[in-house]
Amino acid sequence: MAERLVSSGVAACVSIVPARSVYFWRGRVVRDDEDLLLIKTSIDRLGDLLRELRGSHPYEVPEVLILPVAGFGAEYGEWVEEVTARLKNRGAGP
Repeated sequence: MAERLVSSGVAACVSIVPARSVYFWRGRVVRDDEDLLLIKTSIDRLGDLLRELRGSHPYEVPEVLILPVAGFGAEYGEWVEEVTARLKNRGAGP
């Protein structure tokens, strides 16, 4: 999924963090090994990212948390914007 999100241009970077989750689902406590995806995208691509996740995530109710960023390095922010804009416009005519 991470590679698909980056390849499609809805994310500039996805960090994968192994996690052991414990959650309540359908009347019982479930323990599961999962991968936490930290997905970095631009505000312009957020809607596209959410549509992609809804259409491809294997869970019926995936955890999607949108966290506002108080700040980041200017170069990093420019890179995220550049990558997601470039890939969004890939294949578009002049």
